[in-house]
Amino acid sequence: MPTSDHKPPAAPPAAGVRVAVDAPTPGEWAAWWATPVRARLYTAALVVAAGAVSLAAAAARTFAGGAIGAAVALAAAGMAVVELGRLAEGGRVQQQRIHKGLSAWPLAAALLLPAGLAGWVAAAVYGHARARGIRITRWKWIGSWAIVTLAAAAATAAFRGVAGGPLGPSGSGRVFAGVAAAMAVFLAVEAAAFFVISRLNRIDDERYLRAQLASPAFYGVEAAVLVSGALTAVVYAYWPGFLLLAGPVYLLLQRGMLHQPLRDEARHDPKTGVLNSEAWRAAAGSALGHTRRQEQQLVAVIVVDIDHFKAVNDDFGHLAGDDVIARTAATIVGSVRSSDVVGRFGGDEFCALLFCIDPRDAVATAERIRLGIDALTFTDPRLAVTASIGLAAAPAGVDLAELMAAADRALYRAKRAGRNRVETAGPRVEGAAPRAAAAPVPTG
Repeated sequence: MPTSDHKPPAAPPAAGVRVAVDAPTPGEWAAWWATPVRARLYTAALVVAAGAVSLAAAAARTFAGGAIGAAVALAAAGMAVVELGRLAEGGRVQQQRIHKGLSAWPLAAALLLPAGLAGWVAAAVYGHARARGIRITRWKWIGSWAIVTLAAAAATAAFRGVAGGPLGPSGSGRVFAGVAAAMAVFLAVEAAAFFVISRLNRIDDERYLRAQLASPAFYGVEAAVLVSGALTAVVYAYWPGFLLLAGPVYLLLQRGMLHQPLRDEARHDPKTGVLNSEAWRAAAGSALGHTRRQEQQLVAVIVVDIDHFKAVNDDFGHLAGDDVIARTAATIVGSVRSSDVVGRFGGDEFCALLFCIDPRDAVATAERIRLGIDALTFTDPRLAVTASIGLAAAPAGVDLAELMAAADRALYRAKRAGRNRVETAGPRVEGAAPRAAAAPVPTG
């Protein structure tokens, strides 16, 4: 079950941009009003449509008592799986896990219940999940409910159209085809709806969702969740008591869904969302190897060091220092290409591997980062920061350690020359491009 909220592991919010929060505070609705109008209109339309489908199904009263019992059983099972998820995570809240296994229950309801009733099952499970610790910004959580409700309605239509009726205790090739069609339609509608919101909302608020929607692994995991929902419906249709046997399976599924988030957590710096030093070296080395095979003309490493960062912590406190670190990382990420590799090397130092057109392109990127950091504003108007940057550029075949060492030497020249400036490496990098002119600026 994807949601459009996240604490992105790849890039923190840009400086000065108001973003949604991950706790039930008044700021959640302030975040709603700060969201682009087109995203609000789209989300509101989804919620109205999903509410209309659910209310119309309830008002029609075309369902028997068995349908009510099935809805209650599925909602209860969904709530139990939420608790299993908490157990798998050790009781902690994990905001970065885009897959939470909740899509299984609307799909199961879509196969077992009359059209439109799946929204009520989804509402019960989503409400319980939020009450038990999943802290997604409220408007996004409601929008996610609307998306899975509409996806379930489309899945019901697909199943009935192929299978010719509701799911029963006996199977056939036609029923199997109907279940497969329902899963495919559910996933297609769900993914399409989240794709649209990821484009209508601000990129800094949806960068992680965009990355997930572009990843084949996302669709593999979500398909597995939907398969579990389909199997739940089949088991319930055969005999409801067998639903109790699904508990261990769902616990294993919840544990499996933790693999990728925990892997990401191990690779990324928790304060900034960029790669940590070990992961950066691995990613940069892999990217350089790929670049060699592609015969890329030029690569560069820049090392960014915040000037007088210790004084920031001493004078304004460590929370302000953390804010400076996060804003600096956001500025770097926002100033480079999506193919470039950014990492934090502890303390107040960052590295980035750039893929350049020529040396002037690398210098221009470094200057853009320096100017962006210099322009940062903070809650305390007395707080201002600058950064010194060392740059080394070379042909793609250069050794990464050699390139980093040259950029580090250039950084120390920038420090000695007065800080808040870009210095480029000299000819000590074998095969490197000629040294570009330094970009001195007055310290402020």
